[in-house]
Amino acid sequence: MIQLENDKLKLIISKLGAEIKSLIYKPQQRECMWHADPAIWGRTAPILFPIVGQVRDNHYKYNAQSYNMTQHGFARDCEFIVVSEHSDAVTLELIQNETTLKKYPFQFSLSITYRIISQKAEVSYKVTNPSSTETLPFSIGAHPGFACPFDNESYFEDYDLVFEQCESANRIEFSEGLLTGSITKDYLNNSAKIPVNRALFKDDALIFKQLKSKTVSIKHRYSNQELKLHFNGFPYLGIWTQPKQPGNFICLEPWYGITDSKNSSDEFSEKEGRQTLAPNQTFKAHFAIEVI
Repeated sequence: MIQLENDKLKLIISKLGAEIKSLIYKPQQRECMWHADPAIWGRTAPILFPIVGQVRDNHYKYNAQSYNMTQHGFARDCEFIVVSEHSDAVTLELIQNETTLKKYPFQFSLSITYRIISQKAEVSYKVTNPSSTETLPFSIGAHPGFACPFDNESYFEDYDLVFEQCESANRIEFSEGLLTGSITKDYLNNSAKIPVNRALFKDDALIFKQLKSKTVSIKHRYSNQELKLHFNGFPYLGIWTQPKQPGNFICLEPWYGITDSKNSSDEFSEKEGRQTLAPNQTFKAHFAIEVI
Protein backbone atom coordinates (compact mmCIF):
# COMPACT_ATOMS: atom_id res chain seq x y z
CA MET A 1 0.00 0.00 0.00
CA ILE A 2 1.07 3.57 -0.68
CA GLN A 3 0.29 6.30 1.85
CA LEU A 4 0.11 10.06 1.26
CA GLU A 5 -0.44 12.33 4.23
CA ASN A 6 -0.67 15.97 5.26
CA ASP A 7 -2.20 17.72 8.29
CA LYS A 8 -5.76 17.25 6.93
CA LEU A 9 -5.84 14.02 4.93
CA LYS A 10 -4.40 10.52 4.85
CA LEU A 11 -4.82 8.77 1.49
CA ILE A 12 -4.03 5.07 1.02
CA ILE A 13 -3.69 3.59 -2.47
CA SER A 14 -3.20 0.01 -3.58
CA LYS A 15 -0.88 -0.89 -6.44
CA LEU A 16 -3.55 -3.41 -7.48
CA GLY A 17 -5.77 -1.37 -9.76
CA ALA A 18 -4.13 1.86 -8.54
CA GLU A 19 -7.24 2.00 -6.35
CA ILE A 20 -7.95 4.35 -3.45
CA LYS A 21 -8.53 2.15 -0.41
CA SER A 22 -8.91 4.80 2.28
CA LEU A 23 -9.28 8.57 2.61
CA ILE A 24 -9.29 9.79 6.19
CA TYR A 25 -10.18 13.34 7.18
CA LYS A 26 -7.80 13.65 10.12
CA PRO A 27 -9.43 16.45 12.18
CA GLN A 28 -12.43 14.13 12.75
CA GLN A 29 -10.68 10.80 12.08
CA ARG A 30 -13.47 10.31 9.55
CA GLU A 31 -13.14 7.58 6.92
CA CYS A 32 -14.56 9.00 3.69
CA MET A 33 -14.44 5.81 1.60
CA TRP A 34 -16.71 2.76 1.56
CA HIS A 35 -15.16 -0.23 3.34
CA ALA A 36 -15.57 -2.64 0.41
CA ASP A 37 -17.79 -5.25 2.05
CA PRO A 38 -17.61 -8.14 -0.47
CA ALA A 39 -21.15 -9.24 0.41
CA ILE A 40 -22.48 -5.92 -0.94
CA TRP A 41 -19.84 -4.34 -3.20
CA GLY A 42 -16.27 -5.47 -2.77
CA ARG A 43 -14.48 -2.48 -4.28
CA THR A 44 -13.68 1.03 -3.12
CA ALA A 45 -12.71 3.17 -6.10
CA PRO A 46 -11.92 1.11 -9.22
CA ILE A 47 -10.50 2.71 -12.36
CA LEU A 48 -12.59 1.94 -15.43
CA PHE A 49 -10.37 1.33 -18.47
CA PRO A 50 -10.43 0.72 -21.43
CA ILE A 51 -14.23 0.59 -21.23
CA VAL A 52 -16.85 2.14 -18.97
CA GLY A 53 -19.70 -0.25 -18.20
CA GLN A 54 -20.15 -3.16 -20.58
CA VAL A 55 -19.69 -4.03 -24.21
CA ARG A 56 -22.75 -5.94 -25.39
CA ASP A 57 -22.47 -9.69 -24.67
CA ASN A 58 -18.99 -8.99 -23.27
CA HIS A 59 -17.37 -9.00 -26.69
CA TYR A 60 -16.50 -6.56 -29.45
CA LYS A 61 -14.84 -6.52 -32.86
CA TYR A 62 -11.80 -4.68 -34.09
CA ASN A 63 -10.25 -5.21 -37.54
CA ALA A 64 -12.59 -8.18 -38.10
CA GLN A 65 -11.27 -9.93 -34.96
CA SER A 66 -13.47 -10.68 -31.94
CA TYR A 67 -12.31 -9.94 -28.38
CA ASN A 68 -13.79 -10.59 -24.95
CA MET A 69 -13.98 -7.80 -22.40
CA THR A 70 -15.83 -7.93 -19.08
CA GLN A 71 -17.51 -5.06 -17.27
CA HIS A 72 -15.43 -1.91 -16.76
CA GLY A 73 -12.34 -3.39 -18.41
CA PHE A 74 -9.19 -4.83 -16.91
CA ALA A 75 -7.25 -1.95 -15.32
CA ARG A 76 -8.98 -2.38 -11.96
CA ASP A 77 -7.55 -5.91 -11.69
CA CYS A 78 -4.00 -5.16 -12.91
CA GLU A 79 -0.89 -4.47 -10.85
CA PHE A 80 0.44 -0.96 -11.52
CA ILE A 81 4.06 0.05 -11.03
CA VAL A 82 5.11 3.13 -9.07
CA VAL A 83 7.05 5.53 -11.30
CA SER A 84 7.23 8.49 -8.90
CA GLU A 85 6.53 8.81 -5.18
CA HIS A 86 6.66 11.69 -2.68
CA SER A 87 5.01 12.38 0.67
CA ASP A 88 2.10 14.20 -0.97
CA ALA A 89 1.98 12.67 -4.48
CA VAL A 90 2.44 9.39 -6.33
CA THR A 91 2.23 8.30 -9.97
CA LEU A 92 1.41 4.73 -10.97
CA GLU A 93 1.52 3.29 -14.46
CA LEU A 94 0.11 0.36 -16.41
CA ILE A 95 1.26 -0.55 -19.90
CA GLN A 96 0.12 -3.24 -22.29
CA ASN A 97 1.27 -6.78 -21.66
CA GLU A 98 0.63 -10.26 -22.96
CA THR A 99 -2.60 -10.58 -20.96
CA THR A 100 -4.07 -7.19 -21.93
CA LEU A 101 -3.27 -7.68 -25.61
CA LYS A 102 -5.51 -10.75 -25.71
CA LYS A 103 -8.44 -8.58 -24.62
CA TYR A 104 -7.45 -5.23 -26.11
CA PRO A 105 -5.03 -5.33 -29.06
CA PHE A 106 -3.41 -1.94 -28.51
CA GLN A 107 -0.26 -0.46 -27.13
CA PHE A 108 -0.98 2.04 -24.35
CA SER A 109 0.33 3.69 -21.24
CA LEU A 110 -2.13 4.52 -18.44
CA SER A 111 -0.74 6.76 -15.69
CA ILE A 112 -2.63 7.71 -12.53
CA THR A 113 -1.32 10.51 -10.32
CA TYR A 114 -2.67 11.10 -6.81
CA ARG A 115 -1.88 14.31 -4.94
CA ILE A 116 -3.17 15.72 -1.65
CA ILE A 117 -3.42 19.47 -1.16
CA SER A 118 -4.98 20.67 2.10
CA GLN A 119 -8.45 19.05 2.26
CA LYS A 120 -8.48 17.91 -1.37
CA ALA A 121 -7.31 14.67 -2.99
CA GLU A 122 -6.58 15.25 -6.67
CA VAL A 123 -6.60 12.45 -9.25
CA SER A 124 -5.10 12.84 -12.72
CA TYR A 125 -5.41 10.40 -15.61
CA LYS A 126 -2.98 10.30 -18.51
CA VAL A 127 -3.45 7.91 -21.43
CA THR A 128 -0.68 7.80 -24.03
CA ASN A 129 -0.68 6.10 -27.41
CA PRO A 130 2.92 4.97 -28.01
CA SER A 131 2.15 3.49 -31.43
CA SER A 132 3.56 5.27 -34.46
CA THR A 133 0.84 3.89 -36.76
CA GLU A 134 -2.33 2.81 -34.87
CA THR A 135 -5.10 4.97 -33.44
CA LEU A 136 -5.98 4.13 -29.83
CA PRO A 137 -9.71 3.94 -28.96
CA PHE A 138 -10.62 3.83 -25.27
CA SER A 139 -12.92 4.97 -22.49
CA ILE A 140 -11.90 5.86 -18.96
CA GLY A 141 -13.78 6.65 -15.80
CA ALA A 142 -13.73 6.76 -12.02
CA HIS A 143 -15.95 4.79 -9.64
CA PRO A 144 -15.19 6.03 -6.09
CA GLY A 145 -17.59 4.86 -3.39
CA PHE A 146 -17.99 7.30 -0.50
CA ALA A 147 -19.20 6.41 2.96
CA CYS A 148 -22.76 7.65 3.52
CA PRO A 149 -23.80 8.34 6.20
CA PHE A 150 -20.62 10.09 7.31
CA ASP A 151 -20.95 8.91 10.94
CA ASN A 152 -22.90 6.63 13.26
CA GLU A 153 -25.24 9.40 14.34
CA SER A 154 -26.99 10.04 11.02
CA TYR A 155 -28.94 8.07 8.43
CA PHE A 156 -28.66 7.53 4.67
CA GLU A 157 -31.80 9.64 4.17
CA ASP A 158 -30.26 12.64 6.01
CA TYR A 159 -28.22 13.59 2.94
CA ASP A 160 -28.70 15.44 -0.34
CA LEU A 161 -26.87 15.30 -3.64
CA VAL A 162 -26.14 18.95 -4.41
CA PHE A 163 -24.96 20.25 -7.79
CA GLU A 164 -23.01 23.44 -8.30
CA GLN A 165 -25.77 24.87 -10.52
CA CYS A 166 -29.47 24.34 -11.06
CA GLU A 167 -29.78 21.65 -13.71
CA SER A 168 -32.45 20.69 -16.22
CA ALA A 169 -31.16 17.29 -17.21
CA ASN A 170 -32.45 14.00 -18.56
CA ARG A 171 -31.63 10.68 -16.92
CA ILE A 172 -30.18 8.06 -19.28
CA GLU A 173 -31.92 4.78 -18.49
CA PHE A 174 -30.36 1.34 -18.53
CA SER A 175 -31.18 -2.19 -17.49
CA GLU A 176 -28.98 -5.21 -16.75
CA GLY A 177 -25.89 -3.13 -17.45
CA LEU A 178 -26.94 -1.86 -20.90
CA LEU A 179 -28.62 1.34 -22.05
CA THR A 180 -32.26 0.83 -22.96
CA GLY A 181 -32.39 3.68 -25.46
CA SER A 182 -34.88 5.53 -23.25
CA ILE A 183 -34.45 8.65 -21.18
CA THR A 184 -36.40 10.18 -18.32
CA LYS A 185 -36.89 13.76 -19.44
CA ASP A 186 -36.35 16.60 -17.00
CA TYR A 187 -35.30 14.27 -14.21
CA LEU A 188 -33.64 17.40 -12.87
CA ASN A 189 -36.06 20.24 -13.59
CA ASN A 190 -34.20 23.48 -12.83
CA SER A 191 -33.02 21.94 -9.58
CA ALA A 192 -29.64 21.67 -7.87
CA LYS A 193 -30.64 19.11 -5.25
CA ILE A 194 -31.65 15.44 -5.14
CA PRO A 195 -32.69 14.16 -1.67
CA VAL A 196 -30.97 10.84 -1.00
CA ASN A 197 -33.09 7.74 -0.44
CA ARG A 198 -32.88 4.06 -1.37
CA ALA A 199 -35.71 4.31 -3.92
CA LEU A 200 -33.51 6.57 -6.09
CA PHE A 201 -31.52 3.52 -7.14
CA LYS A 202 -34.28 0.92 -7.59
CA ASP A 203 -33.66 1.10 -11.35
CA ASP A 204 -29.88 1.15 -10.83
CA ALA A 205 -27.61 4.14 -11.38
CA LEU A 206 -28.54 7.71 -12.22
CA ILE A 207 -26.67 8.67 -15.40
CA PHE A 208 -26.45 12.23 -16.72
CA LYS A 209 -24.75 13.67 -19.78
CA GLN A 210 -23.23 17.14 -20.28
CA LEU A 211 -24.25 18.70 -16.99
CA LYS A 212 -23.51 22.38 -16.54
CA SER A 213 -22.19 21.83 -13.03
CA LYS A 214 -18.51 21.21 -12.40
CA THR A 215 -19.08 19.83 -8.90
CA VAL A 216 -21.52 17.58 -7.07
CA SER A 217 -21.62 17.01 -3.32
CA ILE A 218 -22.93 14.52 -0.82
CA LYS A 219 -24.11 16.96 1.83
CA HIS A 220 -25.49 16.34 5.30
CA ARG A 221 -28.81 18.12 5.50
CA TYR A 222 -28.49 19.22 9.14
CA SER A 223 -24.84 20.20 9.42
CA ASN A 224 -22.03 21.71 7.37
CA GLN A 225 -20.44 18.34 6.58
CA GLU A 226 -19.94 17.75 2.87
CA LEU A 227 -17.94 15.65 0.45
CA LYS A 228 -17.53 17.35 -2.92
CA LEU A 229 -16.48 15.83 -6.25
CA HIS A 230 -14.91 18.21 -8.78
CA PHE A 231 -15.41 16.71 -12.27
CA ASN A 232 -14.93 19.54 -14.77
CA GLY A 233 -14.62 18.27 -18.37
CA PHE A 234 -16.10 14.79 -17.90
CA PRO A 235 -19.07 14.39 -20.28
CA TYR A 236 -20.93 11.78 -18.20
CA LEU A 237 -21.69 11.45 -14.50
CA GLY A 238 -23.00 8.29 -12.86
CA ILE A 239 -24.40 8.14 -9.32
CA TRP A 240 -24.90 4.69 -7.80
CA THR A 241 -25.27 2.53 -4.78
CA GLN A 242 -26.06 -1.18 -4.58
CA PRO A 243 -29.86 -1.37 -4.88
CA LYS A 244 -30.35 -5.05 -4.01
CA GLN A 245 -28.20 -5.30 -0.87
CA PRO A 246 -28.08 -1.75 0.44
CA GLY A 247 -24.74 -0.56 1.76
CA ASN A 248 -23.84 2.72 3.39
CA PHE A 249 -22.15 4.31 0.39
CA ILE A 250 -22.78 6.43 -2.70
CA CYS A 251 -20.57 6.34 -5.79
CA LEU A 252 -20.00 9.60 -7.68
CA GLU A 253 -18.59 8.54 -11.06
CA PRO A 254 -17.17 10.89 -13.70
CA TRP A 255 -16.74 9.17 -17.07
CA TYR A 256 -15.27 9.62 -20.52
CA GLY A 257 -17.42 6.91 -22.07
CA ILE A 258 -20.56 4.98 -21.25
CA THR A 259 -21.90 1.42 -21.32
CA ASP A 260 -23.26 -0.08 -24.53
CA SER A 261 -26.91 -0.01 -25.46
CA LYS A 262 -28.92 -3.13 -26.23
CA ASN A 263 -28.61 -2.20 -29.93
CA SER A 264 -24.94 -1.20 -29.99
CA SER A 265 -22.71 -2.12 -32.87
CA ASP A 266 -20.08 -4.77 -32.19
CA GLU A 267 -17.41 -2.48 -33.65
CA PHE A 268 -15.27 -1.03 -30.87
CA SER A 269 -14.62 2.20 -32.75
CA GLU A 270 -18.38 2.89 -32.96
CA LYS A 271 -19.10 2.80 -29.23
CA GLU A 272 -20.76 5.88 -27.73
CA GLY A 273 -18.42 8.13 -25.80
CA ARG A 274 -15.21 6.43 -26.98
CA GLN A 275 -12.12 8.62 -27.02
CA THR A 276 -9.52 8.23 -29.77
CA LEU A 277 -5.84 9.05 -29.64
CA ALA A 278 -3.75 9.52 -32.75
CA PRO A 279 -0.29 7.91 -32.80
CA ASN A 280 2.09 9.37 -30.21
CA GLN A 281 -0.62 11.54 -28.66
CA THR A 282 -1.72 11.90 -25.01
CA PHE A 283 -5.11 12.32 -23.31
CA LYS A 284 -5.42 13.94 -19.88
CA ALA A 285 -8.30 14.23 -17.41
CA HIS A 286 -8.54 15.35 -13.81
CA PHE A 287 -10.98 15.19 -10.91
CA ALA A 288 -10.74 15.89 -7.20
CA ILE A 289 -12.34 14.85 -3.91
CA GLU A 290 -12.75 17.62 -1.35
CA VAL A 291 -13.74 17.08 2.28
CA ILE A 292 -15.62 20.01 3.80
